Amino acid sequence: MLCALCDSINVTDLILLAKANWEALQRRQDAEPHTPRRWNHYSRYNEIVSAAETGCELCKVVERALDGGFVLEGGALRTYKAEMLEMEGMGGRGLDLEIQAEVKRGGANGEVEKESVYDKLVFYLRGKSEKVVLTLSLQKRRGQVKTVEGIEVGHFALDPNLGSEANFAIARDWIDTCSSTHYECPIIEDRPLPTRVIHVGSDAREPYLISTHGMKGRYIALSHCWGGNISDLSKLNKTTAKTFGQKIALMGLPPNFRDAILITRGLGFQFVWIDCLCIMQDSSEDWEVESKHMGNVYRDATLTIAAAASSNSTDGILNIFPDYDLTGLSISLKLSKDSPPEDHIDLVLRDNRREQLDHLLQDGPLADRGWTFQEEILSARTLYYGRMQIYWQCLHDHASADGLRSRAPFYQREFRYDKIRDQIHEPQGLKKPNTIKSPYVFIDKDQTPSAIQKRTSTNIIVEYHKQMVVDYCSRHLSFLRDKFPAFSGIVTLVREILQSNGYPSSKYVAGIWSSHFREGLVWYYGDDAVPSVDRAPTWSWATTNGKVVFHPSTFASNPFQSTPIDPELLSHRVVLAGQNPYGEITDALLEIQGSLMVARGMDRVVTHKNSMCCGYIHWDTRVTGKGRRTNALFVCRVGSSAMFLFSPQDEKTSLPRASANTDKQNIHKANNTRYKIMFVATQARQAHGLILKEYAKNQDTMSKSGNEDGGEKREVESQTGGGAANKAGGDQKMDVEAQAKHKDGIKHEDQDEKNETETRAAINIPTYRRVGYVRLYSKHTNVRKFHDAYNWADLKGWKREHLVLI
Repeated sequence: MLCALCDSINVTDLILLAKANWEALQRRQDAEPHTPRRWNHYSRYNEIVSAAETGCELCKVVERALDGGFVLEGGALRTYKAEMLEMEGMGGRGLDLEIQAEVKRGGANGEVEKESVYDKLVFYLRGKSEKVVLTLSLQKRRGQVKTVEGIEVGHFALDPNLGSEANFAIARDWIDTCSSTHYECPIIEDRPLPTRVIHVGSDAREPYLISTHGMKGRYIALSHCWGGNISDLSKLNKTTAKTFGQKIALMGLPPNFRDAILITRGLGFQFVWIDCLCIMQDSSEDWEVESKHMGNVYRDATLTIAAAASSNSTDGILNIFPDYDLTGLSISLKLSKDSPPEDHIDLVLRDNRREQLDHLLQDGPLADRGWTFQEEILSARTLYYGRMQIYWQCLHDHASADGLRSRAPFYQREFRYDKIRDQIHEPQGLKKPNTIKSPYVFIDKDQTPSAIQKRTSTNIIVEYHKQMVVDYCSRHLSFLRDKFPAFSGIVTLVREILQSNGYPSSKYVAGIWSSHFREGLVWYYGDDAVPSVDRAPTWSWATTNGKVVFHPSTFASNPFQSTPIDPELLSHRVVLAGQNPYGEITDALLEIQGSLMVARGMDRVVTHKNSMCCGYIHWDTRVTGKGRRTNALFVCRVGSSAMFLFSPQDEKTSLPRASANTDKQNIHKANNTRYKIMFVATQARQAHGLILKEYAKNQDTMSKSGNEDGGEKREVESQTGGGAANKAGGDQKMDVEAQAKHKDGIKHEDQDEKNETETRAAINIPTYRRVGYVRLYSKHTNVRKFHDAYNWADLKGWKREHLVLI
């Protein structure tokens, strides 16, 4: 039962008000305030109480909500009821309400969009300031379509049992729709099975492990977080291998593994791949072999199941969440004033913890794990199991069981890493003319082969550094030695893309690409990152145990330009620790012909009255309590030459100006810290460089991170559990050139190159370690104008040098 006022509320009028507000917002001038029009509810508290006492179910809910409160500035709690009663004496207007979209698909500023689902009814208290008292959700049964004025209203009711047949049916429908209508997604067909898979059995038969021996089929892969108490009897090892081939006790498995098998059955598939059950857990040799193929496992899977709300293997996937309702009350809204009984939509209490796919992708347990990164990128289709519902993501679309869409373009074209995904998965639309292209696919007019190749390789390099490397480094690994192996599946496929799009000789060198090595060098550490060069060379982003940063403008629309002082990669060398050509390494170096200039640290800096800061040094070492140290950089012209000076300040501060040129006496009185800056690249209004420290093999007092007091080294060793000496498989070291050729033909250095490397070492080519990144300004701004400040290629002081970077 509803009172007369609540019974008059209808969705059509609320939608029309929302549209009117949007139109008014568009017409207003920038300085004009905008007060939205809303549906007026009761203006006095006693009116709400009276209506509730006479049986109005909606007013009962509102009355309970008014007993809630908010925190005042002083920290005291004040109820909405007290606020409403006080405002009544001041002529307050009481409550009003409006309809909103729970999730918008790319809208802004309150725009009413046809792609949005309007499913929120929000009650506002018009007090001293506007406050949200209550939010209800509009809900409909699955299969119902409720539209008003061309706008969809209401989300689908959820089945709280994630393992129910209703949820399996939703997932099967998503798979069928993707298979039959999505242009960008690959054809669902039999593909080579991984080395081992689990046959999921049936209600009458337990699952069991099979060795595939080149078989083809359709299978599902599991993406999950390791952890929890897992018995050795629930893992594949030398003890369980024989019994697993006969049967695997389903109820004896950790909940995640058990549920993955049940999901595979529920979706109608026969095989599932689970790492812990399909890779020998007590064999480093088997792990080395299988880790090389991890990329193919997820690329070729028909579907990946993502345990997106499970923080470890024992949390389970098919959980049951407590449904949200109005505790037995039956409340519905009419779609219009004169709607028949069937044209109503239900109201339920809105769960303030409402789950969304974008939250899971950015903040869920899987988003924090290093190994799951390549699983997310390489999968063509993913079925996410959250805490409250299931979600779908493929190369064309995304969906959720409640029917709500994403709020931001972050999602569209699914929504990250679409460049690499488009290359590693062949669109079925090339063979199926009736499929539908995503509206978020950009088609360039220039479709000549050379233009396509250039565009493809450029897009991949930008996406590799700007998104994939940055995202991957922000994640955590249980074993720090996995930094390269957990990324190797992506590397395998990026290499294939580069080599087939104009760079047939491009090689992967400890995190960077030989064809684009300059782009791979211009990163710097985030504030909380700790270097770990026991795992990678100093110039590789893989040294970081935390966030890595590329300046936002580095991979903008302006490419690197060519100058006479650019570095040239002469050769490179990588020493592997195992069989994975992109896995763990024990050593790596770059041989470079580069342009270097001396950089000196100053105890005090005196600058010319017109001098400008020319850039900043982002040091790789960390300063306790101050975050990562950053020093301002200046150019000091000395006669016909020049050198760099960096300030003693640890912040980006403006330095005092003097009336004279830099005093040479101060240069000679500078502290003894001496570095060199190697020029890397210039683009638009900036340039990039590395600050280097010459390294002598007998220089035991300097840590690998370039910190001369050795303190950073001790910290790194404690972070890595003893460094290289503690790495698994350390006794299996082998040079790349000493290994037999791999099936994919990867070989970083042949015997002649090895001999040349040894010869170079014999003639004492100087060896350097990176100790920081340098961002140089090509232009500086004065008021609203840009002025050329430094033409770095013409600056005297660069010395061309043959060097080795380790």
